[in-house]
Amino acid sequence: MVSPDYHALRKDDIKSYEFDGGYLRVISGSYKGVVGFTPQYNPLRYYEIHLKAGQSIEIEDEEDRSVMAFTLLGDALVAGEEIAEKSAVKLGEGTSTHFQAKDADETIILYLSAKPLDEPIAWGGPIVMNTQDELQNAFEELQIGKFIKEEMSIN
Repeated sequence: MVSPDYHALRKDDIKSYEFDGGYLRVISGSYKGVVGFTPQYNPLRYYEIHLKAGQSIEIEDEEDRSVMAFTLLGDALVAGEEIAEKSAVKLGEGTSTHFQAKDADETIILYLSAKPLDEPIAWGGPIVMNTQDELQNAFEELQIGKFIKEEMSIN
């Protein structure tokens, strides 16, 4: 129940970390001294990993974070499991994940990590609240035109 916020990133705003076998673009958060945008409410680590064929990278993270990866281009080994192109995986507990490109000339993997919200979730269409009562109230407000209470800031 906070004010809406939007922050646009342009290609030139995104910094990269280069390593043997590829590079990592820091869209949000930080990686080895390269700092990207940091959201106000739930600091998210969002990386775009580019790997040449057969190359790999180990990403370290804190144990208490929820982590997922998405193979945007090319097949990859993620924590030793073969993951097909255009597949999302929720990673288990641990402090690091090994990513390795398979045969494609370039493999691109999206990596997202955030602290779990640990709150109940009630979801219906585009609206997410904490309880079914809040969700019902939100739909009622939407129907009578009172759901949006203030202008959204765009940064």
